[in-house]
Amino acid sequence: MNAFKRPVRFVVLGVVLAFIVGAAPAYAVPVTVPIRAEVESITDASGIVGDAVKVGDVIEGTYVYDPTAPDTFVDPLNTQIGEYRYNAPPYGMWLAVNGLQFRTDALDPQLYVEVDDDEVQPGGAWDRYNVGCEYYGLFDLVVPPGDPEDHVYNTMIVQWVDYDHSVLTSDALADVEVPLDLSEWESAYVFLRSYRHGPIDVEEEFIIWAKVLPAETVSTPASSPWSLVLLAGLAVGAAVVIRRRYA
Repeated sequence: MNAFKRPVRFVVLGVVLAFIVGAAPAYAVPVTVPIRAEVESITDASGIVGDAVKVGDVIEGTYVYDPTAPDTFVDPLNTQIGEYRYNAPPYGMWLAVNGLQFRTDALDPQLYVEVDDDEVQPGGAWDRYNVGCEYYGLFDLVVPPGDPEDHVYNTMIVQWVDYDHSVLTSDALADVEVPLDLSEWESAYVFLRSYRHGPIDVEEEFIIWAKVLPAETVSTPASSPWSLVLLAGLAVGAAVVIRRRYA
């Protein structure tokens, strides 16, 4: 048999398998979006933040999400709201300022992305894009615990709002291009809050507001299965050619 016939068969087999596997759903592609924001105001009646974070400081970090995640918000009366949740790695949010970290749990991030297209508000409809963790962030700065029945919550949210509701065209996350164009959104802020909630109301808290600055996106694609099969077929074919040629 010709020395090149068998390796060619391996290559062809790899290509065929690649197209067969290619018909299956592709792997999810996590997208990493950088965040930069300048601190504009701090509410800190108890002095927990102190001089650790000041107005004018810059917060930097990232959040990682999957734009193909399913919409988990099901309400026939609010079809303009999309909600997408991520409760496992590699998803999450990480922010830092002056060496202090505000982040989601690496193993249980409880990250969510909310896309509100023409959301009805008392003053009219607006578009809104939220990403964050509502209660269980891990902060280097936290409100101290109080009585046993009290609960301490750490909230981290980045929010973009368009009061003209002209930016979004649907509540589909896959239709939203990141990073968001700040010129299209009238408001864009990072919101960090640690608070202790007692039996009746909030007893102690601090809040950091920061205005979002322009940033660039970085996508981290996963290898697709069909490309791996194709590469495997090519590698086997090449190995046989080398073996036959130099045996």
